[in-house]
Amino acid sequence: MNAMATKPIQPARRAKKRGRLAAEALPSVVTEHGLELRYSRGDVAVEHRAPEVDDPNRTVSRPLAVSASDRLFNRGAITKPQHLATQRYAELREAEIGARWQNGEANGRNPHQWQKGHPVLTQIQAATNLRRLHEALGGRARVIVTLLIVDNLPVSGIAVRFGHNDPITRRRIPADERRLMGEVDAVLTRMVEFWGLDNDAGH
Repeated sequence: MNAMATKPIQPARRAKKRGRLAAEALPSVVTEHGLELRYSRGDVAVEHRAPEVDDPNRTVSRPLAVSASDRLFNRGAITKPQHLATQRYAELREAEIGARWQNGEANGRNPHQWQKGHPVLTQIQAATNLRRLHEALGGRARVIVTLLIVDNLPVSGIAVRFGHNDPITRRRIPADERRLMGEVDAVLTRMVEFWGLDNDAGH
């Protein structure tokens, strides 16, 4: 009998070591919360040296959700003013529902006993600003903005929403992503112009 045929096959040490090093390279806050898959897809980022809520003099690492508009900006698909427009829109939507802001972050909602059933001034101002923007954008553009910023869908997900059902295969046929990306670009440019953000930030 050939001795070579009965020799057990050993796993490649280099591959095992590389896999172990890759696992060790993940931030501990990612593995602690089970966010490995979302971190690898780019849906989650890690903010290092973030101030501790209970002790501002102490810093910690914390996971942060990466929005669909953040991913577009990170890969250069939208400009800085367009990205600022998406951030302003998100802040206005949060203010409209009564988010309470502290140190640049929404960390709760305005207590109902303060409002006594009525919206506070910041909610009224946000709702008015959004209504004027929506009137300037039009119906389809408003849907695109909502899906991208509020529902946090990537362009591929928006393409599915704007697609159609094939009556023969009974499958969902997504809209053309390249054409839809052109619409996203046009909508965000209109938002930049509406708020004058092109004068505040460079491309």
